[in-house]
Amino acid sequence: MDELIGKRYGTALFEVALENNGLNEMEEDIQMVLRLMKENPQLVEVLLLPNVLLTEKKSLLTEAFSGKINQNLMGLLLLTLDKSRQSHLQKILEYALAAISEERGILTAYITSAAELTMEEKAQLKAQLSQQTGKQIELDCKIDRSLIGGMIIRIKDQILDHTIKGELHNIAKELYAVKISD
Repeated sequence: MDELIGKRYGTALFEVALENNGLNEMEEDIQMVLRLMKENPQLVEVLLLPNVLLTEKKSLLTEAFSGKINQNLMGLLLLTLDKSRQSHLQKILEYALAAISEERGILTAYITSAAELTMEEKAQLKAQLSQQTGKQIELDCKIDRSLIGGMIIRIKDQILDHTIKGELHNIAKELYAVKISD
């Protein structure tokens, strides 16, 4: 659900910026909002509290961002409150940023690996993914030791699981599917 809402609202925000030739301004404004949300988690908490009135939440956002960000982004922030979508705000803004990057020929590959990738491995992975997609690739790497070995690569809506954990899971599924006859 989070992905669907992020995609729908993020795409709308991107399209408005594209129509108004304001991709650069929108990108800067979105990054500022995300940075402020990260630096002030209490702001996000207040937006999520059910006992805080909608008018108070709107006043808080207006006070924080009015005159600092473009009107379309401000409108989206207020719309998320009206539609009770504020819990999806970060995903919406991240999706809009990804759409702006893609418009410029840049894709982000989200890499989850069992161990830290070396600079050489990252460069090799970027080159390989760039060749496959025909786009410039940026890597967003994180570590998950529970994967045992290998990595998961996510680009847009495509996920490639090249982990030992994933392979073991696939083998287990195949074994369960085997029928032994008498």
